[in-house]
Amino acid sequence: MSKPCIELAKLFSIAVDFPKTGVPAEIPSHLRVKEYPDFMDKSDRTTYESQCVIGKLFREVKDIPPRTSSIKSFTREVARHSYDPDMEVDDFQDYVDHAFDCKSLYDYKLGNLMDYYGIKTEAEILSGSIMKMSKSFDRRKDAEAIGLAVRSLRKEARTWFNERAEELGSGADDVYAKASAWYHVTYHPSY
Repeated sequence: MSKPCIELAKLFSIAVDFPKTGVPAEIPSHLRVKEYPDFMDKSDRTTYESQCVIGKLFREVKDIPPRTSSIKSFTREVARHSYDPDMEVDDFQDYVDHAFDCKSLYDYKLGNLMDYYGIKTEAEILSGSIMKMSKSFDRRKDAEAIGLAVRSLRKEARTWFNERAEELGSGADDVYAKASAWYHVTYHPSY
């Protein structure tokens, strides 16, 4: 092993023992990193072109634009082909107006979240797999906040669905009809 590596290992041991001993590990300047490999993508630091496999892979893919087409938009044409009329149950029409109001409110709130965080698609925000976030946000901290906001919106939408259950009675047919109406306003091409 190299001398700097052995010296760093000793300092690491001191750092691990800090809670017990109170002795801090101080890294001398000659052991501090002065430049980073390019694959770490630290634009504010000095970098060098890494000749390792990861560096070569990084340079191969870094200029390839992200494929936004991999997430297909839900268009009327897609809806026409994917809507399942077997999901329509008796009396679902009785709940369509309320379902439409709930869906509109859900879309509005989800759209506000997407605009606030600069997220392009519903798939990204719901899955938490965000391709590109606004520069003013911290990916780790805000990813947690986004997840919390999405879970909160889902919970709120469930309460909208359940809120009139007492009025409707506990009949399974009513619940199925209501669920069918929600499916209808979400996926039918006329909406």
